[in-house]
Amino acid sequence: MFELLRRVSLFCAIALTIALLLASVMPSAGQAFGGDLHRRAHLVSFAVLALAWRWSLPRAPVSMVALGVIGFAFLHEAIEIFGHGHPYEMEDVAINASGAVTGLILVPFAAGGVTDIVTRVVAQRMGASSGGVFIVENKTGAGGRIAYEAGAKSAGDGYTLVAVDGAYPVLPAMYASLPWDYASDLVPITISAQMPFVVVVSTNARISALSELLAQAKASPAKINYGSAGVGGANHVVTELFKRSAGIDLTHVPFRGMGDAMTGLMTGSVDVLITALPTAMSNLKGGRIVPLAVTSRERSKVLPGVPTASEAGVPGFVASNWVGLTAPRGTPRNVIDWLHGEVVRALSAADVRERFDALGAEPSGISPEEFAKVLRDDARRWAEVIRAAGIRAE
Repeated sequence: MFELLRRVSLFCAIALTIALLLASVMPSAGQAFGGDLHRRAHLVSFAVLALAWRWSLPRAPVSMVALGVIGFAFLHEAIEIFGHGHPYEMEDVAINASGAVTGLILVPFAAGGVTDIVTRVVAQRMGASSGGVFIVENKTGAGGRIAYEAGAKSAGDGYTLVAVDGAYPVLPAMYASLPWDYASDLVPITISAQMPFVVVVSTNARISALSELLAQAKASPAKINYGSAGVGGANHVVTELFKRSAGIDLTHVPFRGMGDAMTGLMTGSVDVLITALPTAMSNLKGGRIVPLAVTSRERSKVLPGVPTASEAGVPGFVASNWVGLTAPRGTPRNVIDWLHGEVVRALSAADVRERFDALGAEPSGISPEEFAKVLRDDARRWAEVIRAAGIRAE
């Protein structure tokens, strides 16, 4: 009976060791063990199996070889976990070994907007070198807060990402409390694209220069209306900053989204709109609106004949919108670095650059640390504007 138990113990030890070794090196097997968790399970298993194997064949030469193999595997796993950490691997976020779904990117706004378009262009290229796919999901509502909260409360495993734009740093000043921590719950990865805002009027306005708009606004304070995508949105706070910089008074008319605001401009409900350049491109190309100025430091490549706001009468005024990616708190740094690298590679693709050029957007790819500084600086800047303008959440 004792001999039978020893042989059964040996058989089980061999089978379990093979299974655990396969889990260490094969994505399909390793996924079932859950990343680093399965490696920690290996350490315990290897120790137990070593004792079982030594007890099964205490004097046989094969036991010495077996112990050597187990010892090597044990050391390898310990170094991977407690040393420098294993490199980020696709199976850490993949749903299955074939790479059918590698990650999910939550977009806080409806399809067709600049945040959605930029994110989809980049997502199509991310993971391509590893055969992975990033799925974009539009999770709209509450000015983006539903998606931000969902992302902030997701596991920090690199699977769920959240797209953010220039309106995200507005939130801390707009709301006394948020269901997530703005400073820490969404970790910056990078900015995918930057784009200027453009000051536009309807063709019916019979205004062809920013100087004409400024003259009218100064002659009739608060008589000229401007539209926005909603209270506290990026173009709302940018327009308030523009008003202050230009020394004019305009009346705010909020809409339910930039599409409605653009329609309001073209139908005469509002007189002027300051919006991200990609949002205005189709109507600019169609001749339905007139560009008066861009808010970048230099003229836009897609609108070389349109002056900057600084050139056109508001010295020093510079503002830009951007679209970036974040990950939930707790996402390992090597995962953040891998994701950053995937975005940078995507931005270097010719088709991505061509699409961005058509949108009037510039590829970025700044480091996570640089992006974190943008988030801090923008939050401070917009907080000051919001206080000065008396903007309150609806």
